[in-house]
Amino acid sequence: MEIKWEALQAKAKRAVSTAMRGNACAYTANSHDNLRIVMKALGDAIANAIAAKGNAPQLNAEAKIENVLQAWEVAAHGVIDDWDIRRVGKLVQLFPEIVPAKYRSASMTAELVDNEAGDDCEWVVYFTEPFGR
Repeated sequence: MEIKWEALQAKAKRAVSTAMRGNACAYTANSHDNLRIVMKALGDAIANAIAAKGNAPQLNAEAKIENVLQAWEVAAHGVIDDWDIRRVGKLVQLFPEIVPAKYRSASMTAELVDNEAGDDCEWVVYFTEPFGR
């Protein structure tokens, strides 16, 4: 099976958005200290990358939780966009739903291939079907 790297990134960003919106329902006006729920939704690798950039959205008494969650979502999308093909294993580990279940533990290889228009190249990830399935 093969999937374009950009398609995997797009699926991961949708997974982040779904998780963030799902967790927004768990917040109340007085629960600004529930940052670990946001971290869990993003996955530690992405949350740490956001924090390392120094642009982590801040939770404070004046912040509307919806705005903070949206800022984290945008920041997480930026981290996923910044990752290159070498992070494909981590992306699948953090967001296993972006590939069919039988390929979640499959071997992966990547190749730079010409796109359909023939004017550029793009990364394609190949998943090797596990034996015995």
